[in-house]
Amino acid sequence: MDNQNKTGLKFSFKNLLTPKIIFIILGVIIVLEVIYAIVTLRSPVSLPPESILPREVALMLSSSKSQYKIGEVVPVLVQVDTGSRETDGVDLVLNFDPKVLEASQGAIVKGAIYPEYPQMKIDAKIGQIQISGISGLQGRLFQGQGNFATINFKAKARGDANLIIGFSPGKTDDSNVVEALSGNDILENVSNLTLTVQ
Repeated sequence: MDNQNKTGLKFSFKNLLTPKIIFIILGVIIVLEVIYAIVTLRSPVSLPPESILPREVALMLSSSKSQYKIGEVVPVLVQVDTGSRETDGVDLVLNFDPKVLEASQGAIVKGAIYPEYPQMKIDAKIGQIQISGISGLQGRLFQGQGNFATINFKAKARGDANLIIGFSPGKTDDSNVVEALSGNDILENVSNLTLTVQ
């Protein structure tokens, strides 16, 4: 009796392993894999936030508009981006065309990212401005993006005015961003500005 039952079980199990049933099982597996692939491809890919990606250390110039009339005040904003690095100070050397723009000694408005601005110098003859901001005795370091200074030029004559940040990588007698830990110049990039006086 037992032998007959075992033989019956073996016979029915062999019947299950027919090519038709094997193909059905494989077909179900393939359909499930295709569904999984579609769901995976349609799901959004998570990218790291921009704040995690390293940014270049940069000085940038901007103005509220690109064209001015003779006699108008031309506000130029100087911004600094230190990325994720802490800084001790910034030196800016800005060259401008003194035939088109003029700047008086009161034209520089210091920013608030550093507590001390020991140098705010304008040479109106050659068209050069030098500004230095430092952490000073307070030791208030700066990291991130911020307004370094605003320079209020006056439109003097018609023409294109190129405002150029003096910068050469590795040089220390031009524009610099000073890293707090190393004391090295870490400035990597500058964005200059061209304005038109009509």
